[in-house]
Amino acid sequence: MKFQSTKLFDGFSTCFRQWKADSTHCKYLHGYAVSFRVWFEGDLDERNWVWDFGGMKRAKHKIGGKSPKDFFTYLLDHTTIVASDDPYLDKFVQMDKDGIIQLRVLPATGCERFAEYLYRQINRFLKEETKGRVRAIKVEVYEHDRNSASYMETQNTTKKEEMLSLYDYLGRPAGSELGKKVAEVATKLKVSINVREVQTKTYKGQVLLYPKSFLESYFKPKTVTPELVF
Repeated sequence: MKFQSTKLFDGFSTCFRQWKADSTHCKYLHGYAVSFRVWFEGDLDERNWVWDFGGMKRAKHKIGGKSPKDFFTYLLDHTTIVASDDPYLDKFVQMDKDGIIQLRVLPATGCERFAEYLYRQINRFLKEETKGRVRAIKVEVYEHDRNSASYMETQNTTKKEEMLSLYDYLGRPAGSELGKKVAEVATKLKVSINVREVQTKTYKGQVLLYPKSFLESYFKPKTVTPELVF
């Protein structure tokens, strides 16, 4: 079982524009009191915490050479964020040199892309800081109370079933009679059956492969459950 906790990071004042949004006013520079929330998931530590709520300022590892708390401030507080492909990037670079803005260049702008960027940075940090115990499962970035966007990645938790021949499972030849019985039961139960080509000193041809869980169930010692008497 995994535990989850959340932490809101706020107090940032961020300016940006989405230059590709040519048909809306979002193409202009505009700013928000940006905040973001992180969902942490993992096993509990010795203090019974998923993640220390003050852990971003007490962390041993860095993000971009800074403590996570300082990195978030560096990225978002009183800064102007511009996409790396913005056609006016050179103008923003000059304004940064002139001390007019604090420029931060990211692959793309907008709450969705900020959430993705933070998600990846935070997860790289968490992997080091917690030795893989904790990960961020979701990051949501808020422009204000009414507008937000989030990023998360689904993990494929479906494990491929191990397929074994009777020889693999038993450690000895099963014999034709037992092989026939197992195949009949598997077919009746509509169990998935694969085929493998094999060649040994005594046999060359195909063998049937069954899910390990089916073989464990088939060969499990049968027990008789006594009736309960009240």
